[in-house]
Amino acid sequence: MDLLPFMKNEGYTEAQFIDSEGKGCSFLFKDIHSNEQLFHKLRILPSSIQYFPLERNPYIHFIEKENSFKCHLFKES
Repeated sequence: MDLLPFMKNEGYTEAQFIDSEGKGCSFLFKDIHSNEQLFHKLRILPSSIQYFPLERNPYIHFIEKENSFKCHLFKES
């Protein structure tokens, strides 16, 4: 499954996450053009991805060996 087109089709426009150094990061989906670019931006090559669209603040949970983090998703108002 192509994650990026799926997220765009769901109407998400922005993602926010805390990187491995504890720094807050964000990006706009319109600036990302491929899954490879998305994973490069996230600095992760996940072995597993979980999507939680029904949470109060929807997010994707990326898992890579010993690394894992949540990437919160936002839609334009």
